[in-house]
Amino acid sequence: MLIPTILLTQICTIKPFLYKTPKGPIYDTVYSCKCRFEEHRKKYTNPNGIEYISSGRLFIMPTTDNKELINDTVITVDGINYTQSEKFIHRGFTDSHVELILIWYEQQ
Repeated sequence: MLIPTILLTQICTIKPFLYKTPKGPIYDTVYSCKCRFEEHRKKYTNPNGIEYISSGRLFIMPTTDNKELINDTVITVDGINYTQSEKFIHRGFTDSHVELILIWYEQQ
């Protein structure tokens, strides 16, 4: 069962990360989608053993593009930039929603 669209009351802009080059990161085409953003402070440990504190979490529909997002994707919600640090795809009988753990990101 999909996440109810009535819960997705905000719009976010997603700039999918592709790869890094010596001149900086390369991103795919920017797109917008409905979402639900919640401020969220929790300690996580990445696969390399580095600990970090999240700034928020974002809930979006499980589209093909959204399920393929990788870390370092830049997401803008309410004019604030975040970077994706983890992704969880919640499943029931089908994919329910995608949850992204975000860290505040100051764009340069």
